[in-house]
Amino acid sequence: MKATGGAYRKRRAGFGGLMIVFVLAGFSIAGVMLAPNLVLKVKARNHNTEEKALVRIHESLIHSIEQSQSIPSDTNWSTAIVPFIGRDLKEIEQVFPAFPSDANTRRLFLIDPGLTSVLLPFTQGAPGLAGSQTNLTGTNARVLLVSNTRRSLGLPVTNGTISASAFNAIWNWNYDPISKAPPSGWPSTWNGFGDHLHVSRLNLANQFHRVTCKGLLYGVGEGLNFTNHVSAETTFRFLRGTRLSMARTDGTLHRIHIVNRDIRFELSGTNEPPYIYYKFSETNGTIALNSGTSGSLGAGHISNGLLLGTNGPQPPSFVNFTTNNLAVDFDGINDRVTTTNSPLNNLQSFTMAGWIYPDNAVANSRTGLWGQNDSVEFGFITPTTIQIWTSSGGQLTLTYPFTIREWHHLATVGDGASLKIYFDGVLAGTTIRATSSYGSSSYTFNVGGDGVFDIPGSSKIFDGKIDEVILYKRALIAAEIATLASGIIP
Repeated sequence: MKATGGAYRKRRAGFGGLMIVFVLAGFSIAGVMLAPNLVLKVKARNHNTEEKALVRIHESLIHSIEQSQSIPSDTNWSTAIVPFIGRDLKEIEQVFPAFPSDANTRRLFLIDPGLTSVLLPFTQGAPGLAGSQTNLTGTNARVLLVSNTRRSLGLPVTNGTISASAFNAIWNWNYDPISKAPPSGWPSTWNGFGDHLHVSRLNLANQFHRVTCKGLLYGVGEGLNFTNHVSAETTFRFLRGTRLSMARTDGTLHRIHIVNRDIRFELSGTNEPPYIYYKFSETNGTIALNSGTSGSLGAGHISNGLLLGTNGPQPPSFVNFTTNNLAVDFDGINDRVTTTNSPLNNLQSFTMAGWIYPDNAVANSRTGLWGQNDSVEFGFITPTTIQIWTSSGGQLTLTYPFTIREWHHLATVGDGASLKIYFDGVLAGTTIRATSSYGSSSYTFNVGGDGVFDIPGSSKIFDGKIDEVILYKRALIAAEIATLASGIIP
């Protein structure tokens, strides 16, 4: 019986071993049958994952452009995206972050060669697009994000600017799920593997909008710095998301606008024009025509043989003047230009400006240029210093920094809080003094010295040419003064 039992156990052991063999063989057969399906599932998962990843990267790139007001290049595109995507640099640059050194599956940033790479990276300034930067709105303003999910097969293009044919082949490529063909012109090693290629297209021109402005001030970015003056109608190109501060030319805020479409702003006619404006274009007579709003009331009365018709600022040195622009020349003895009224009385703000050309060194202290005695006076308080003096708003004195026989633009502004002097459109000095009125007097507004620092008949007369004298009953801001100094009336 024992022998029989032992034989039985051996037969059972042999049968059990055979069953294990059959089971293992079954698993092997099942594995062979299931492997292709598993590979296809992994491939499909990688494909879908990368498609979604590229969409997110594309959206983050656009968000980055709008928020930073800059367009990256092939050298910094990934770092530009980091703050907007919630992924680290490795996850942005690599299809498979677990293989960070795999060059075949590194995402690429490709630039259309027609754009020229020197335009990227682009950082937007206050004028928006200018000069060659306008190519960013042209037909070649295109970039591509390209990736590959097949680790054993490298992309036939490299990061950055590639040839026009290679770029267009990818831009125009549409995946065919039947042929799985790669873009035209790609190597034969890619035949049948088009499903591993992933492309995201970005037309940079679509990121810009037209903003047309006229008769206003604007600033770009945070804050309320209205440093850009637009008088004539001008069209700008700004990136979507640009923050514009729009103001009237007197500095009054109009609105804050975030660029999201083509738009037009015009604030013309909302600011007070000059009250007195002498172009000094006369060649004879005794009246200097006033082009300001006061008309004949503010006309300049010429006396004592003031020399008319002498050359004023002209091109090419002064491009915004006419080639025959004229001025008047004071003899330093008794020449006069005077009004019959007192336009500087009781002003809360003012701007006075004009061009001067000293024929000789200033000989006397208290040689005025233009103003109203005992109210608002401007000129050479000494032979080498310029002063703005007011009866109720303080005074400011600066060294005159130029030599004789040169045209220079001088302007002074009182805004109720301070006095400013500008040389050639650039702020030279400021003094702080608040006032509700810059005073008044019974004297008239005069040009050339007489009746400026002292009463008419006892004043020192300027020796030299004067042109384009202008008086506003408001305070022009810095951008307007710069415009005025360029030869354009704001």
